[in-house]
Amino acid sequence: MPEVFHICFTFVGDLQFDSRLSRCVATLSNHGYRVSVIASTIKHQAKHPPDDWLISIPAPRIRRAFVRLFSYWLKGLMPAVRKRADCYFASDLYSLPLAFLASRITRAKLVYDSRELYSRIAALRDRKLTQAFWSFIEQKIIPFADAVLAVNDSLAEAIADRYRIAKPVALMNCPPRRVNQKTDLLRKLLKIPRTSKILLYQGGLQVGRGLFIALSAIVKLPDSVLVFLGSGKLRDEIDRRIKKEKLQSRVFILDAVPSSELLDYTASADVGLCLIENLGLSYYHSLPNKLFEYIAAGVPVIASNFPEISRVLRTHHVGLCVDPENEAEVVDAIARVLSDSVLRETLVSNCLRTAEQYTWEKEEVKLLQLIESLRQS
Repeated sequence: MPEVFHICFTFVGDLQFDSRLSRCVATLSNHGYRVSVIASTIKHQAKHPPDDWLISIPAPRIRRAFVRLFSYWLKGLMPAVRKRADCYFASDLYSLPLAFLASRITRAKLVYDSRELYSRIAALRDRKLTQAFWSFIEQKIIPFADAVLAVNDSLAEAIADRYRIAKPVALMNCPPRRVNQKTDLLRKLLKIPRTSKILLYQGGLQVGRGLFIALSAIVKLPDSVLVFLGSGKLRDEIDRRIKKEKLQSRVFILDAVPSSELLDYTASADVGLCLIENLGLSYYHSLPNKLFEYIAAGVPVIASNFPEISRVLRTHHVGLCVDPENEAEVVDAIARVLSDSVLRETLVSNCLRTAEQYTWEKEEVKLLQLIESLRQS
């Protein structure tokens, strides 16, 4: 009897907070594949103890990112090789060197999940040396991958053109199908008055996500509060801005929650913010998880007027598109959704209907077909 096909995922981060990796792992496990994960937690303490299928490698206390990454690659290589997997699946660029080396040593398949053009992300605009390093990694390794994934068609085409490979499979990171039910979780947790509307930003607190645009907008929306739900490098700066503007009673920051609990928080908001800034090709063609999460929770969206994002919003009329750099336009769009009850009810209804079209149950079929094709090759 043939052995079960084994996929070993590599990832820099914490599995429980990454919805895309969690969904891939669950899908393949549920369909009879053997799955293992070698993850590096950015924090010093591992969230998961090592066990039969999950190896969590705590990062060293030193703050330099490259030192943490090299530590992960070095400490993770032998455990990865010992897995003797049939396929190594790099869930991000940061773990791609580890997956590549393990696949070369064991002569296994290699899959790369290119969630964005990492060498073109906003955080690297002023870090030319770092940008050059990641561009080098992408250029040297991606052509060796047996399969590549992207989050949408635009990025798939950009990756194919840039690295002269077959067009990657576009696998959107949609949430699982759920019973759409409004919650009061954020309002109760933060003691937000019934008279105040809740604006929600969920996701990484990183450069290029429109975080300070949202902070500026809330000042001009007196009957609203703003909740940041996530973690990242800009948290301290946001906190300082909140205190400087004396917005402590109207702006809140909550730590990221496990992806399995996220939509219960999302469903307690009145408007979801997706104000991605045009800081590079990767962001301009992005299709963030949060967009589908807002839709799944029945929350109207205010989002950047970029190709992939606007296509979803305009096709299904689930929110309003704005120029994320035009504060007046952002404020006006939010105010319209909050004040126009007919518009709001229409958007909510459209979200709930559209949620059925963007589910992980539909997207996972592409993942299963890809892995099965590798298994048979």
